[in-house]
Amino acid sequence: MTVVSGRPFVGLLLACHLGPTIVVTVVSSLLAWATSRDVAITALVAGAVLAGQLSIGWSNDANDAAVDRRAGRDDKPIVSGEVTRSTVWVAAVVALTVATVLSFAAAGLLGGAAHVVAVLSAWVYNLRLSRTAWSFLPYMVSFGLLPVFIVAAAPGRTRPAAWAVAAFVLVAAGAHLANGLKDADSDRAVGLGGTVQHLGERAARRWAGAAFTAATVAIGVGARGAALPLAVGSPTLAFVTLVVPLWAAPTAWRFRIVLVAALLIVIVLVVATLTGQVTIVAASVPR
Repeated sequence: MTVVSGRPFVGLLLACHLGPTIVVTVVSSLLAWATSRDVAITALVAGAVLAGQLSIGWSNDANDAAVDRRAGRDDKPIVSGEVTRSTVWVAAVVALTVATVLSFAAAGLLGGAAHVVAVLSAWVYNLRLSRTAWSFLPYMVSFGLLPVFIVAAAPGRTRPAAWAVAAFVLVAAGAHLANGLKDADSDRAVGLGGTVQHLGERAARRWAGAAFTAATVAIGVGARGAALPLAVGSPTLAFVTLVVPLWAAPTAWRFRIVLVAALLIVIVLVVATLTGQVTIVAASVPR
């Protein structure tokens, strides 16, 4: 029987997948500011995305607790006894509720619904699809809807540029495959299957490289002044297309490098948006 250490706050912090939560929240906040130039809107978007990401991380750890125990994942706070599974579930539901309220407050009915669906799509991944050949789909749906939500929160009737949605979808697909490669051995050991297991590791590496490459191209297409995206995107493009497919095994350090490549692509998008070289808004019609 697991003994709880009595540090639920620390356990919840460790269970929320802090790295991805921070990255997604910061990127969303910067894009919200670049799109709206409004402090209140940016704060609402940031709060909604943060709450949504917390709910996703917590529901993932709570749902996978039994599998993590079988795999001997003592780095997981529920397994190590930092926090109980029931506490994490309650936190996940509360965070989901907060995310829902803030989403509608930030972006209205349709925009708010887009973010709620994005968060629920990630929950579907956690609860069911993560162990199937379709595990890539919730990632693409969730991140594809993120710019829809951000743009909907901006003043006026706005819709996102198609290239921006495509870039988010493609980066999400590549990141999911990279993440699956990192965990391929441990997942296989406990009988779990996902997109990577169904594709095979060599094919998954190639598809990850192709996804990151296509995302870089999409950002270049959306740039009014393409100098910045191409300056940073070109080495990233070469990296993901030439190096990633040649790796022989998905070790942890290689996974981190792949995530750096994905983060570079996102940084290009954010910086280009903040400097006015790119706008993720396709149309704006006064109310």
